[in-house]
Formats: sequence, structure tokens, C-alpha cells
Amino acid sequence: MFHFFMPVNASEAEDPHYSEAGFFDLHLCHWPDRPPFFKAVFSTFDFDDIDYVSIENPDGSEITRLETSSFIEFRSKGRKKRAFLQDHELADTPKAGWYTAKIHLKDGTVAEAKDYVDPGQLPLAEKIYPEEAQEVTLPVTIRWNDNRN
Repeated sequence: MFHFFMPVNASEAEDPHYSEAGFFDLHLCHWPDRPPFFKAVFSTFDFDDIDYVSIENPDGSEITRLETSSFIEFRSKGRKKRAFLQDHELADTPKAGWYTAKIHLKDGTVAEAKDYVDPGQLPLAEKIYPEEAQEVTLPVTIRWNDNRN
């Protein structure tokens, strides 16, 4: 039986990432070793009631469907929860706008959650590790800046 996802506070209730069925987030990843791609995340307590989750462009066309047989299961708020993560390769630079997750439940209900993606906001990520032969000097002492307020 489907139990509506209840946001824990007013800000979650107004946040378009949340729906009655769970939480959706879409990341545009700019990694240095591969072309840009989307990483879609959907998490829910009511995973047994999910039929499928489709991700749509701002124009309403379907990008992909999340693979719900692959997930991370964990406990949150004393209950089992599953997170479904999936990468989606991009053919072109995505358009800025609201991307939608349509969560199709086994009872025929469709819930929606949204995330705003702007491909112009983030620069290309840089490698965080030094080259193998590169020397890195770390500070010996860590202390507070005396100018703090």
C-alpha cells in the first residue's frame, strides 16, 4: 500500500524536488575525464509501490527511465528507504529549465517532482588529486585566522 511521502518541514513541502512519492534531484556533471552527463537521483520509502520513474526535458519529452532494479538501500527516519541513481549520457548541451521526474505508481497514480538545471552555471570540474610525481607541501600547523569576527 502506498503511503504518501510526508515532508518534515514547510520548506520541504514547498520544494519542487519533493513529491508525494519521494525526492528527485538531477545533476549536470562536468567531469574532466568524460563528456557532460546527467546523474539522476530518486529516493523513496515506498519503493515497492513504484512501477517506473521517467525523467523528462523541460519541453516534456522523455530523456530516460530510471532503472529501479539497481538501488542503494538505507534507513532514514527509522524506515527503509531506497535511492535509485543513474547516469545518462548527453547528445547535446542540455537546455536550461525545469526537468521533471514522473513517478508512476503501480496503482496508476503519477506523482511529479522537479529540478531546475542551468548548464551555464557550473564550470568544468578540475582534477582534485595532484599528478603522481607532483610534490605537494602541506601546512604543518593549522590555526584560526586572527581576523575572524
